Amino acid sequence: MSGAGREKRKWSASPLAAGCLLVFLGLPGTFLPIITAFSLPVELPLLLLIGALLSVYVTTMFAAASAGKRRTGVCMLLLLAAAWIFVCVRWSEMLRVGAQVAISGVVNEIALGVDFVSEIALPAGLTAAEQLAGCTLFFAMLAAPVLLLYGWSIVYFSAVAPCMVISLPFFAVTMILMDVPPALYAVLCTLLFWMLLLLPQSVRRASPRRGAALTFLYLPLLTALCGVVLLLSPRENYVRAAWPDVLREQLVSLRSNAAGDGAEAPSLMETVQQITASRPDTDIHVRSLGPRRTTGTPVLEVLSSASGTLYLRGAALGVYDGAAWRQAEGAPADISIAAITADAVMAAPADGENTVEIRHLSGATQLAYMPYYAVMGDAEAGEVYARPADRSTDAYTWVYRTWDNPAASGSENAAEAAYRAWAQTAYTGVPEPLAGRLRELAAEAGIDGAMPRGEIVDRVADYIRQAGYYDLEAERAPNGADFIEYFLTESHRGYCVHFASAATAMLQSLGVPARYVSGYMVDAAAGEWTSVTDSDAHAWVEVYCDGFGWTPVEVTGSAPVPTAEPTAEPTAEPTAEPTAEPTPEEIGAEATPETGGPEATAVPDVGETPETTAEPPHGGSAGQQPQEGREPNAAGADGEPEPGDASVIVPPARKTPGGAAWLLLLLLPAAAGLIVLRRRALLARRAEQLRRGSCKKRILAAWRELQRLCRYGTQIPQALTDIALEARFSDHEMAEAQLEQMRAFLSAERKRLSESLPPLRRLIARYFDVVL
Repeated sequence: MSGAGREKRKWSASPLAAGCLLVFLGLPGTFLPIITAFSLPVELPLLLLIGALLSVYVTTMFAAASAGKRRTGVCMLLLLAAAWIFVCVRWSEMLRVGAQVAISGVVNEIALGVDFVSEIALPAGLTAAEQLAGCTLFFAMLAAPVLLLYGWSIVYFSAVAPCMVISLPFFAVTMILMDVPPALYAVLCTLLFWMLLLLPQSVRRASPRRGAALTFLYLPLLTALCGVVLLLSPRENYVRAAWPDVLREQLVSLRSNAAGDGAEAPSLMETVQQITASRPDTDIHVRSLGPRRTTGTPVLEVLSSASGTLYLRGAALGVYDGAAWRQAEGAPADISIAAITADAVMAAPADGENTVEIRHLSGATQLAYMPYYAVMGDAEAGEVYARPADRSTDAYTWVYRTWDNPAASGSENAAEAAYRAWAQTAYTGVPEPLAGRLRELAAEAGIDGAMPRGEIVDRVADYIRQAGYYDLEAERAPNGADFIEYFLTESHRGYCVHFASAATAMLQSLGVPARYVSGYMVDAAAGEWTSVTDSDAHAWVEVYCDGFGWTPVEVTGSAPVPTAEPTAEPTAEPTAEPTAEPTPEEIGAEATPETGGPEATAVPDVGETPETTAEPPHGGSAGQQPQEGREPNAAGADGEPEPGDASVIVPPARKTPGGAAWLLLLLLPAAAGLIVLRRRALLARRAEQLRRGSCKKRILAAWRELQRLCRYGTQIPQALTDIALEARFSDHEMAEAQLEQMRAFLSAERKRLSESLPPLRRLIARYFDVVL
């Protein structure tokens, strides 16, 4: 539209209201995904109220400018700028605090998944109220220029492209790059904003009044549709796709190569494999964990000299911060606990030595998976994970022993005593108030931190196994809820990550040095290469055995989620009580798998190995893993929990969408209604063009309609072509007879096509091309 045309535009109430509505929807459509994804402290009602006032002001300003009152528009713009500057100066300190809170919230969340981004610490002493006020003011000040751009685009130019360009990056960052997604209602607000911009746009540009009517017609339909989606799709069931992680890892790899390491950038498939099997993670994030998803992709090959269940440990992490398991800092550099354990194993009598060869399918790796009680190998064992001695190799071999009683072979020495003192501090630091809540739960189960360590480990393992049901579809913890506490007190559903995290944190809260371990659990056959896939990923617990080192404890429960309320009468037979006074030596005998312990890769933090039934190698109480396709019950003998068993917690019914079919039934008529409304609006606009304006304009409008019919076989007579060319290029006045000739042929062709076209093409012409 030309500048002269904008000056003469007259604004009625309905286009002005529609423009104000669209400008206002731009505020939640742009900022809500960021606010909810990063859990920023913002007073949303106050922010929306400020946005509503700004929307009215901005819409009025640009409406006045487009109606020819440019001086009024300029004055309003200067007044808005002055008010904006005054607020920035008057409340500069609050605005600075809000900027720090918002930026640190975004950067710190990104730093959880991107190694080269450093976290930003907030100034000490900031109260929650100060952060809330400052962050709300920051987004209010940021909203002013954004809404100004939206008003300029929607009201002054009747364009939607600038609005999409501004809002899309905010949406893309939260949906693609981040582990924590925005709230579903925030996503729906963005989609509602975009749909109300795009659907009536063609009508709005030709007739602001009809466009406004169509906008208000679409609004309740689209709002109802978003409401149905919100009701049928609970927040907890969101599972972010894996491909953004792959993309991010690929970008990190490209960045490393650009820094000059000289290596060729890996392909996308190589990157996927490296993510699965080759990255030595020192952080395992649990806050955003939802249902487990695996692909069955092979990641390792294992050749063992002995048959049985083999635990291959990847990373052992012992610091929980509410969002992730992290590496403990400050380990004694001159003490190798792996070497101390190997010496103790070698000094004790054993049944014999076994070997295991491990081959990485993704090429050379920095991470070496390690069996338990290894005495030698082609890798170097560190505090968190092991590394191959030759970093360029993709295969290595371990020699290990099967051992029942590690505590019995322990011996006091200065190095072990120094490491034990450090581990007692480093691996018992679960933060308050979670530690207090875990001690309360332990006390309710009869577990006291004053008990012997062996009894504490045994009882905690039993309690955690019965604390929930094994469920690969376990929902993620809601925003603001602690992952571990939510599993133990509310959902009672989880897989190995949930059980191992809860057990590690509870043991630490009771003063027992414990670590979260992730890796692979392999059902090896002697003398045969065994393929290990991402479905074999597993997590478990390590506890420290004085005089010896770390030994594994299996804590994952195996009770399946009940599909219906139990109807049987409660049984009088109680579950077996744990042994009264186990000795410290029982830690190894009861909780140590025979042939090794798993370690984790980048993906094992979200994985589980329900493939095989894992029996403790030497009669220990490690607990069985549920098998794929059949999940054995740890409580009832017939595969269902015994209703009278007080030790089995019956979880609440899971929230499931359960309404995909109903959602489809609602979407189909809604889509059909929108198509019908679009057809009616387009036909009304074209009929208006044929009725109003000069004779030339109406002839050209009829000519455009005829051209649309050509794709369905209409042949335009040369006489009508000459009339159209004359109307387009001649300065002569056109006669009404020429217009009637054009209209008559158009009407006849529409009637002919309606009768002659096949049903499918007629449907397409009527509702999609809108020519009939």
